[in-house]
Amino acid sequence: MTTGPQADPDPGAARRRARQERRRAKAARRQAAKAEGRAGVEAEGFSGQQLRNAMRLARHHGLAAADPFEAVRQLRAKGIDPQGPANPLNLVVDNTRPAAAALQVPVMPGLSPAQLADEQRQLLEIERIQKDIAQRRKRSFSRLWMRILGLVLLPTLAVCLYLKVVASPVYSTTAEFIVQKASGGSGIGSLLAGTSFGSSQEAVAVQRYIGSKEAMVRLAAEKGFIRHFSDRRLDPMARLPRDATIERAYKLYLRRVKTGYDPTEGVMKLEVMAADPASAVEFADALVSYAEEVVNHLTLRQREDQLAAAERAFAKAEAEMEAAQRRVLTLEETRGVISAEAEIGALMARISAFETQLAQERLELAGLLDNRAPNTARVSASERAIARLETMIAELRAEINDPGAGRLSLAQINGDLRVAEAALATRQAMLQQAQQALQGARSEAERQVGYLSLNVSPVAPEQAAYPRVAANTAMAFLIFAGIYLVVSLTASVLKEQVTN
Repeated sequence: MTTGPQADPDPGAARRRARQERRRAKAARRQAAKAEGRAGVEAEGFSGQQLRNAMRLARHHGLAAADPFEAVRQLRAKGIDPQGPANPLNLVVDNTRPAAAALQVPVMPGLSPAQLADEQRQLLEIERIQKDIAQRRKRSFSRLWMRILGLVLLPTLAVCLYLKVVASPVYSTTAEFIVQKASGGSGIGSLLAGTSFGSSQEAVAVQRYIGSKEAMVRLAAEKGFIRHFSDRRLDPMARLPRDATIERAYKLYLRRVKTGYDPTEGVMKLEVMAADPASAVEFADALVSYAEEVVNHLTLRQREDQLAAAERAFAKAEAEMEAAQRRVLTLEETRGVISAEAEIGALMARISAFETQLAQERLELAGLLDNRAPNTARVSASERAIARLETMIAELRAEINDPGAGRLSLAQINGDLRVAEAALATRQAMLQQAQQALQGARSEAERQVGYLSLNVSPVAPEQAAYPRVAANTAMAFLIFAGIYLVVSLTASVLKEQVTN
């Protein structure tokens, strides 16, 4: 007897079976998807090295992959290229984990035990290399700090201690002056004209003299410059030996005496350093006096030559004028004529008077001859008077123009005197020009006399200017650091070249 379907006595069990069936179906679908993805990965034909790289990359990203194909699939699911370039050292697991955990290699289907051992050896080698690199970095960092400490910091500290404790104080004083020339002329005009700045050549000459060895030797002889810096109270770096040569003392002199010239303002600056304030002021005053002497002697030879040439020209012109005067006097004495023009004028006056009388006599004679019966005696007397006047006029004219026996004519005498007087006038003009040139040379010489106008006088300082501990220490640090960097870079470049 057939019976119909019976109802399930337990409805809850049926629901549990249904949920289990759904979970098994979902797991089956996942497994099918994984299998399908794995089959696709396996079909791509990855090599063993590529699969190992994929496993390392998956572990680096924290993916739990059971085999390399699964690792490839999971990496692709996260959008990561399983064969992307990467440093193998960065793909190693964290060293803080236990060694056993770090060395746990999941079982990869399709890999032999030999391949698994090779994978473990590679991991161990990578871990060893990573530890070695870390140790090398620590040693390199330690050596770097040791080199910096020994080559930069300790020398800088030594310099700081030397400047702070050992170095002797150095006092500095300054002076400023202008090289000037006296203006030409005299009186109120020269006072209003004032002075003019000297040329840059004179200022440069003064600057070079102050910085010369001659100035140092003179300062040492007169003010004891070398003796001052040979004092035993000074520190060894600033002290001169007792038997120091001139060259070594000159090097110290260049460090302790500094000059500067500003061409725009025409001002020269002088800085003098010494071990005590009084000596600094004494050295500065001495150098300023030396500079003033140099300025006074710069154009001395030129001024002397100009004055000598002008005096010689004046003396020559004066001698020539005296010779011309003596020639005129000699002519006047030898010719017996003081003034030929006056003699000729007197003769011409007499001739004119005689010619006037001659004209009157001729008129009287013409009047007598106009009578029908002229008086013979009067006519004869008038004719004889006319003849006498004509003879006198001819003699006077001959005395002027025609030389006689043993004498010269007044015209010749007048010509000689005129030539001599013209030469005398020329010599007088030349003497006047020479005198003016002499006065000009003297004025020019006075204008070229230079001197120093001291704008800022040396003052004894109350506080030492050197050493500057902070600034010099910083400078020493920069110098040592620069030297270290240059040497390090050079050594690195040479090492790289030798290695290559």
